[in-house]
Amino acid sequence: MENLLKNRTIETFTRNNSKIRPFCRYSASTSASTVALLLLLIPQLVMLYLTGCYSSLYITAASVLALTFAESINSILRKKHFYGATSILKGILTGLLLPSNMPVIPVFFLVLISSLVFDYAFGGYSHSWINPVAITVALAWILDVKNFPSFLITEEQLISHNPSLLLIQNGSIPILPFDKSVTAYLNLKIFNHFGISVPEGYVSLLWDNSFIIPAFRFNILTLISSAVLFAFDFVSFIIPACYVTVYSLLVYFVSQYVHSGISSSGDVILAVMTSGTLFCSVFLLAWMGTTPVTTPGKIIYGVVAGVIAFFIVGCGTSPAGTIFTVILVNIISLLLQQTEYYFEHRKLSLLLQNKLSIGKGEQNA
Repeated sequence: MENLLKNRTIETFTRNNSKIRPFCRYSASTSASTVALLLLLIPQLVMLYLTGCYSSLYITAASVLALTFAESINSILRKKHFYGATSILKGILTGLLLPSNMPVIPVFFLVLISSLVFDYAFGGYSHSWINPVAITVALAWILDVKNFPSFLITEEQLISHNPSLLLIQNGSIPILPFDKSVTAYLNLKIFNHFGISVPEGYVSLLWDNSFIIPAFRFNILTLISSAVLFAFDFVSFIIPACYVTVYSLLVYFVSQYVHSGISSSGDVILAVMTSGTLFCSVFLLAWMGTTPVTTPGKIIYGVVAGVIAFFIVGCGTSPAGTIFTVILVNIISLLLQQTEYYFEHRKLSLLLQNKLSIGKGEQNA
């Protein structure tokens, strides 16, 4: 009885106290974020079409169909509303994170079965405690490792001062036709004022590095998309910023020291522009329902993700290391969210006690 009265008191207090009423907009709604993510993924699909990568488009279409079918079955069995936009979003993300050489029909059944199983195991779209796209791609990697590319960088190349330039020079990252003219213009108009020059190939690395996994290719589109998502608060800026910063710092200061004993010389450009680092930091790492809600929690979440990425992804060109980073940090997030709940509940209890003490004092007066 005492607990029941206490719970009712808390409910009455939270409803009537203006300090904690949910009158202000905390963040964009899940529906708005879903639509924004979908719209910003369309340019990635257009670029795949323009570059003739039709196999990836077929894989993406198969993923979308499989997820739509799975979502329909789940909505019927659970008697819940069908959200087509979420299925399309998850399907596009899954298709973009799979290698373009994977067979379409196995992709369809893999995505269908994994969606049916994991939706029941981990919850729905915004209620899942682990990223459903990352789980599906990780399962695809486990079942079909041979179709995923290997690391493009060797230990010998890593010891060199600029491994990304070596990959460009040996043809692992093809140079686009317009790279020479754009690089010359940037060197003349911008970098020349700082006394530096950029070699040919980095524009291609930024624009289209031609990796076999589509989500790893168009870094310039990912950067533009992230700017839009952050500006309109569709995705929290804190988590991707902490993740990329910590990962970059570890690559720059630690990676070369481990292999050659020389610090402060790691290739950050290679680390950030490959392995889907930018793409996953924006579209997967801050997935709805998998992250802490407080600012300290988000910072810790991003920092831990950066540390995990350094040990799994390494210095770049990893085929699936970022995916497993997302999964591991989602598991750690459970502990962070429970910690948040404990401190927020304790804070609310103290606030309630103070409020009740003030009320009793006023009545006695």
